[in-house]
Amino acid sequence: MKGSLLNRTSSESQAFHACLGLSLCALLLLAVLFPYALWAQDIAQVKKGVVKITAHVEGQQPKVGTGFVVRVEKDVAYIVTAAHVTEGDPKPTVTFFPLAQQPLTAQVIGIEGGDPHGLAALRVAGPIPEGVVALALDLTTKVAGGEAVTFI
Repeated sequence: MKGSLLNRTSSESQAFHACLGLSLCALLLLAVLFPYALWAQDIAQVKKGVVKITAHVEGQQPKVGTGFVVRVEKDVAYIVTAAHVTEGDPKPTVTFFPLAQQPLTAQVIGIEGGDPHGLAALRVAGPIPEGVVALALDLTTKVAGGEAVTFI
């Protein structure tokens, strides 16, 4: 009796692992045959963390750039952008992707001004649109020339 129970459990486990393996193979095959379907989902998700920033500096045309959300709380979002986008405007406007027609005022909380490769940190307080997500900073990937890039 003990041996038959062990054999039954073992065969159920093998069947489960075989089913799991087939499922993973099917997903991999779909990813290889239709990579743009998976990529489109990633792009749709990334858009939820990308913002349009407009800075107004006296005597100049408005500067428009992009940034990305790095932290979201109930009524606050933190955004990182290039310093040159906001330089000279301590309160630029930010437009979140889900509400493209409703700009919100941001506050520059940190900036590496004068540095052509510098960053700026912004804080938007108020009702943050539903669906906004924070994008993770990848500090491990090394960037080299000639790589494919997607702009949003």
